[in-house]
Parts: sequence; structure tokens; C-alpha cells
Amino acid sequence: MVQLESDSKWLKNGRQRAAVAEVMRRPMTPSEIWHAAKDITPRIQLRDVWFILRQMEQRKLVTCFNPRELTGKVYFWLEAPTSRTLNWHGYAFVIRAKVRRHVLLHLAHRPDQPATHIRRSVNERHPVSLNAVIRAVRDLQTKKLITIAGEGNKRGQKLYRLTATGERIAGVLADRTESPQSLLNPASTRFS
Repeated sequence: MVQLESDSKWLKNGRQRAAVAEVMRRPMTPSEIWHAAKDITPRIQLRDVWFILRQMEQRKLVTCFNPRELTGKVYFWLEAPTSRTLNWHGYAFVIRAKVRRHVLLHLAHRPDQPATHIRRSVNERHPVSLNAVIRAVRDLQTKKLITIAGEGNKRGQKLYRLTATGERIAGVLADRTESPQSLLNPASTRFS
């Protein structure tokens, strides 16, 4: 309990630390943390987020799920009930590119779709070319997050579906608004 209070005071002591702690409600990359924390502390820089995350790792508050990745490192609270069975390298690969993320989420809601239908659906909210969708589909297929489900109506048209790993990653992406309790409120039970 003393360590929890000490960590809570340390986080509250700095505006930027408090902002980083407040926005870490799910596994996030430093860039995602930075974009979210800018609403709370507009002067925070990406290098500040990296520095704070290193400090939090030294204090054993957060952990990096994929430390060997050069880009797309994913951080979250150390004591959070996260799924250790999740492919964090695949997760980082998906969240690094908007098109891959949108393709994966589209296939989670509507399986067995060809690339043209995926593009049409994604294009309603986010302008994207068919080439970008095809590239994202190939990348996701290479990482074994999606697979070919069969043939479409047209000759040579392939239908795509999520694999079990892709479904788990899509589930984590869909739960991105979930907000566990923060260390900023030590009286509450953490991550109930």
C-alpha cells in the first residue's frame, strides 16, 4: 500500500506524468499516448512521453509488451489484466497503419468480403485507394491475421476472413475505449 501511495504521489507531482497516466487506459504506443495527452497538457512532446515511460518502467508501473520492436512499442500498466496470449507484435503491426487497422476492424464486423467491398466500406469514413487496401490485405495475410475464405462472384475475386489471432487483435482494438482505473486515484481498487 505504501508503494502504491508513493507511486501515486510521484505521478501526480508532474503535470506531464499525470497526463500520461490518465490517458493510458488501454495498451498504447507512445505516439498514441502523446496525441491523447496533448489535450490535457498541450506542451508535451513525444520525447517527454518516451522519457516518462522509461521512468515508469524503472518504477515497475508499466511494461512494454514488445521491447524488441523498433517502432510501434506497446505499453500498458504492469498489473493490468491483459491477455498475455495476444500477439503483441501483430497488434503493434496493425496499429502502426490506419489502413491495416480499418481493414482488420471491417473484417471483424463483416467477414468474407473481397478487397473492393472492404475499400468501399472503409472509404465512407476514411478516404483510401484500392491499392492501399490491397497492400494492407497482403500485409495482414503475411502476418497470418487474415486468410482467404474462398472465391467471390467474379473470376479471381478472393474473399477474406480473420484468423483466430486476427480476431483476438480486433477484439482488443474494438475495446479501445475501455477505461480501467488509474494510479492517480490510489483509494480505488486498480483494474477491477
